[in-house]
Amino acid sequence: MAKKALVTGGAGFIGSTLVDRLLAEDWSVDVVDDLSTGSLANLAEARAVEGHRFSFHRFDVRTPGMREVLLRAKPDVVFHLAAQIDVRVSVANPILDAEINIIGSLNVLEGCVDAGVSKVVFASSGGTIYGLPDEIPTRSRRRRHPSRRTASPRRSSATTCTSTAKRVGSNPPRSRLRTCTARVRTRTVKPVSSRSSRASCSPARLL
Repeated sequence: MAKKALVTGGAGFIGSTLVDRLLAEDWSVDVVDDLSTGSLANLAEARAVEGHRFSFHRFDVRTPGMREVLLRAKPDVVFHLAAQIDVRVSVANPILDAEINIIGSLNVLEGCVDAGVSKVVFASSGGTIYGLPDEIPTRSRRRRHPSRRTASPRRSSATTCTSTAKRVGSNPPRSRLRTCTARVRTRTVKPVSSRSSRASCSPARLL
């Protein structure tokens, strides 16, 4: 039986690439995206997949629909990529930024708990967590010093993930996409037969 995944923010650049890879590896995939920054055009290949292994749900992760689709889909893994990432918006409207990145993430996590999801991969950015690096490549254990307003809600989201995991007796979900983004971009220009490209982009690397 095929494994099932749900991807929030799945109509974005990184999210849609992940969706394509999951489908290529015979997963069934549900995507949740409000299309505020993502595009259905990014999911053209996914929507053409035969066998009813792909479903798209258009709504905001802050809404009750998030919990409902999780309860209905019962995914094995949730990849939480949905976020407000525009620095200008975070400065002009910090309340909206916090609502999407903190309340939205909490809504996703609580829905995962109710649906019995076994694993959540929370996508964050190395830049928003660590600030301006004085060492490249940056070690994951480096002191965290967010330097942008948009970083605070994302860091709070990561803390929410950790506390929720501890509450239900699970391992903290985490994945920072500083290097992952570069590898995904590389995959679009390298031949699919490239062994290193396939390995670096495999969802298994995030699980």
